[in-house]
Amino acid sequence: MEQNGKIVELVDDTTAKVTIMRHSACEKCGACHVGSSNRNVSITAENNINAQLGHIVEVQMETQNVLSAALIMYVIPLITLVTGILIGTKLFQGEKSDILSIILGFVLLALSYFVIKKNEHHFSKKYKAVITKIIE
Repeated sequence: MEQNGKIVELVDDTTAKVTIMRHSACEKCGACHVGSSNRNVSITAENNINAQLGHIVEVQMETQNVLSAALIMYVIPLITLVTGILIGTKLFQGEKSDILSIILGFVLLALSYFVIKKNEHHFSKKYKAVITKIIE
């Protein structure tokens, strides 16, 4: 997946923040900036070509990696939420069983995001965008 964007910040010698216009497929997803009319999204990208602040650059990320990252960030937590609710309906009986089941689901959802964040360093290189060329 290739996108064009503008470097808005140099994080260090080999990393830059790039503002890119969300692809039309991203609009349908709505995961980034839900409900926002702003079509721009900011990403951190590897900058091994010495692009400077204000340059328009081409940013590349493997499509397979984009899909894998989406799976990790959205599908796995959704599965833990539903699993928590289902386990809660089997575990809890009585008047407040529905509420307790939902609470268990959200606790597992939060736990899944915590585990993903804690293990982010394991796959951060694999899912990192790379600046491949300077356009302007």
